[in-house]
Amino acid sequence: MCSYRRCLRTPLAILETARDEQSLLLITVEILAEVEATLLRPKFTKYLQKSGADPGAFVRRYVQLARVVTPSPVTDCPIEDPDDLKFIECAVGGGARYIVSGDHPLLTLEHYHEIQIVTPSRYLAVVAYHTGPEE
Repeated sequence: MCSYRRCLRTPLAILETARDEQSLLLITVEILAEVEATLLRPKFTKYLQKSGADPGAFVRRYVQLARVVTPSPVTDCPIEDPDDLKFIECAVGGGARYIVSGDHPLLTLEHYHEIQIVTPSRYLAVVAYHTGPEE
């Protein structure tokens, strides 16, 4: 569990890695619809409002920075939750090296072929390692 400030800072930091061209964000139309619906849930709206963030602005920024890809069908993934398969298919369709998620069942998979499945904070640590300290 994390405080709302930490929960919001991490996704914003990931958006900044894309803005700074350290990451390429991938999304499908299906995932975008799910992100929008999730951010409009009262639980998330409350956190966003406390931080002064606007769910619509967050989604628009993500779409500006992301590349929309066509998902590649995957039939050999031993995934616990079939609803999570869309994230694997997006990553395969976009040639991703990482899937960044806070979803526990997806994280327990750890990887799909060469695609690593990591938490947002782990991904930020990987990006920081590969880009080195700011000068």
